[in-house]
Amino acid sequence: MDKFEVYVDIRQLLKQGFSKAKIAKKLGISRPTLYRYLQKDPKEMADWVDSLQVRSKKLDPYKDKILSWLKENPDMSAAQVEDWLRERDSSLEISESTVRGYVRKLREDYDLPKEIRVRDYDVNSHFISSKNQIFFSNSSRLIYILLRQNVLNFLHISWEEFFYDHSA
Repeated sequence: MDKFEVYVDIRQLLKQGFSKAKIAKKLGISRPTLYRYLQKDPKEMADWVDSLQVRSKKLDPYKDKILSWLKENPDMSAAQVEDWLRERDSSLEISESTVRGYVRKLREDYDLPKEIRVRDYDVNSHFISSKNQIFFSNSSRLIYILLRQNVLNFLHISWEEFFYDHSA
């Protein structure tokens, strides 16, 4: 909520009969802040709010470039943005969290949601048929059980010999 909106809300709630402590609690501000706001008339408050400046960001000089990257590559992560920036300007001194916050803010301000790609973990049917897949799954389970029970060691058979002898 904007500081001037808080100021207006304070004035309205006072007119409605709320106590100053309840107003501060309701608006989520401290009582000293509430008293400071009440000492100002509307003109003073407006001038004070206008005088507050937004600090420039370290990455503002790269804003257009980062925006173009995010538009061209919607699935691009902040880590990738950081890598690309460092490739282009090795003297750039920024932290990972600075880049993450800046990219998050740009995505919000310019409505550039991150495209999430879902990984496909299915078995590629070109390489393994379902019959072989079941065989491999059952065989590896059996080998695991036999190894755990030291059966293969007792029979002096390696798992490779067991596997190849029983694959036919």
